[in-house]
Amino acid sequence: VAVILGALLLLAWRRDQSTDALGWWGFGYLLAGASFALLSARGVIADVLSIEIANTLLLVGYGFLFAGTRAFGGRETPGTALIVAPLIWLTAMRIPAIAGDINLRVVVVSSMQCTFVGLMAYELWRERAEPLLSRWPAIILLCTHVVVLTGRSITVMIAPIVSHGQLFRSPVFAVLTFGTVLYTITFAFLLLAMTKERTVLRHKTASLVDSLTGLANRRAFLSDAEALIDARLSRSEPLAVLVADLDRFKMINDRFGHAVGDQVLKAFATAVRRSIGAHDLAGRRVGRIFRIAD
Repeated sequence: VAVILGALLLLAWRRDQSTDALGWWGFGYLLAGASFALLSARGVIADVLSIEIANTLLLVGYGFLFAGTRAFGGRETPGTALIVAPLIWLTAMRIPAIAGDINLRVVVVSSMQCTFVGLMAYELWRERAEPLLSRWPAIILLCTHVVVLTGRSITVMIAPIVSHGQLFRSPVFAVLTFGTVLYTITFAFLLLAMTKERTVLRHKTASLVDSLTGLANRRAFLSDAEALIDARLSRSEPLAVLVADLDRFKMINDRFGHAVGDQVLKAFATAVRRSIGAHDLAGRRVGRIFRIAD
């Protein structure tokens, strides 16, 4: 399941390379799939592969998912952040007490997984101003995963696992496995949904917002103004329309150039946004005329 989802994410990235997030997430899922395959072969292949290498790949995969989440928010991730967790795990495996105890190994790996998942939830939360509907289910899902990982660590400390055979045969393992499959599928779906929502939002914004000033363009202004007028008239409330024209603006362009003129327009648009109320409307017409409905 993880490998198929990773391939789908990479396919989506190939079709839309406007963000590197899909690439990070896709490779993260592929690494997780390779890790799950090695973990499932415990007792059939060498322990160094089914335990040490498998969990190393798992933590690298979580690092890729974290890097993808940061890339989705427009942030880069230092390479060192991707190797810290795997290095901690490999160092811990040099300690005989941890290497020989499945419960301690579960605690070590779960703690680092929990850290990555918590950081991913934080990265999505800090960009909450962007109106993406799928963002909040993703945050809730990640927080739930943190709770599950924490509960797993507490469980193995209270009721230690005697052997890996006992773990695989236990009902708890079956429930955790089923939950992991659901989590893996749901999270990949939400990642794709967020990416699609952002693309749609950008296209909508581009069609309704003036690219230079960030104010509503003529199309958006007239549409919103009509709704505003109807609402005010239905409540018999007063309405005013102000038209602003920048005096001698052509002289600014002729003397200092259009780049400076654009900066003047941006500054004026910023002043307009600061001056109007939360329920007022401001827009720009192509002829550099600002209209404000208040």
